[in-house]
Amino acid sequence: MTIDLGGFELRGNGMGSGITDDGTVRQETTIRNGTITGFAAGIDFDISTTGQEGTVVEDVRAIANGVGIRVGRSGVVRHSVVRDNTSTGIIVGGGGSVVAYNLVRDNGGTGILADTGAVIIGNSSTFNTLDGISAGGATTVVDNTVVQNGRDGIAVSASVQLAGSVVSGNTAFANTEDGIDVNSVGSVVSGNASSANNGAGLSVECPSNVFDNAVVGNTTNLELLNTTFNEACTDTNNLASTATLK
Repeated sequence: MTIDLGGFELRGNGMGSGITDDGTVRQETTIRNGTITGFAAGIDFDISTTGQEGTVVEDVRAIANGVGIRVGRSGVVRHSVVRDNTSTGIIVGGGGSVVAYNLVRDNGGTGILADTGAVIIGNSSTFNTLDGISAGGATTVVDNTVVQNGRDGIAVSASVQLAGSVVSGNTAFANTEDGIDVNSVGSVVSGNASSANNGAGLSVECPSNVFDNAVVGNTTNLELLNTTFNEACTDTNNLASTATLK
């Protein structure tokens, strides 16, 4: 099923959802090409207790809702603008969900919130009240820009040990807490640039493979933690004035 808004705007009164599954499983629905504003949730396709899969949201502007966009497992949110929502901007389930090339800013919660196994690529998530991007373990977080968020720029946390993630090519600048925080052992953390953050520029739980990162001008630059397995990280070719081992 495809819902094409044809470039038009759906405007609510602060209640309900602009577009919703209404508790009914609707697999592989595509929603595209329009603006949704003024609802408790702009798009909510994760109400069904048995779970939605395969929802695609593309070229949508979700502005000034409660939650901007929420989809279930294997969902895709791409090429959309999600801003000025009072809660989280984008929420996706795990199981291979993709959040790609979105502009996410000025939301009252986390910019992008993703469950285990998601792919988050090429987004700009800035000026959100909480984290710019928050993801579970076994995620891929690549080529995103996170600036001046109220907590961490990127926070990856695994509830299951050894659920390693790939965190690569991201830029984190001037976030209130850590620029990039990878609390997921067995991760590959590479090619990131993190500066002017008020916490650690890059904090990684070991053992993980940490290389080719530029981490300068933060309160703490590179922080390698071995609180779980008491094993070291591989620390190769990182540009950082100091590496703090804990």
